[in-house]
Amino acid sequence: MIHTKPVTDEYTARADRLARAIRISPRFLDTLTWWCGFPLRRVPRQPDVVHAVTEDEGLLLNLPMGWEVLRRDGYLVPALGEPEPLAAITSLLYLPRLCLTSGQLAELHAGHVTVGVLTDAPRATHYVAYLGTTPGDGVPALRSRATLSPGGQPAVLVEEIVFWHVLTARAPQFLPHARPSAAAR
Repeated sequence: MIHTKPVTDEYTARADRLARAIRISPRFLDTLTWWCGFPLRRVPRQPDVVHAVTEDEGLLLNLPMGWEVLRRDGYLVPALGEPEPLAAITSLLYLPRLCLTSGQLAELHAGHVTVGVLTDAPRATHYVAYLGTTPGDGVPALRSRATLSPGGQPAVLVEEIVFWHVLTARAPQFLPHARPSAAAR
């Protein structure tokens, strides 16, 4: 008798693999691009707005409660084809700590580049959580939170949500860091 693994167990295993990759990744966009197997781009969900940080956000950004930061909401979608949201990203940016050039500021305000790509700042992942939701289009599967810290000071607080479509459509065979080296082959 052949025992088959239920689909939900396979999806849970995929969610666990992607969560592990996000935890150690220097850039969320790079990890999701690798997982999907095609390039992604950011599209704004709504215009950037000024946001007063809460007490918890202020602690993570090393800012007093009520301090104003820029809030960016966007989706990651395939670079080519239909702009189906694969992930949602909400970023709180304290611009003075980013030290962006005028060209980088223009790119930032255009809204089509992620902050991680723009600044190449070190990323510290706080958590990646599997949400335990039922698979479906537009349903969140994973939630993560990270801080980007150029120059050693937290400047960006990011919350990322990966939708189930990413996990049900495709899973890479290996994690990039788990491949055997050429010497071991």
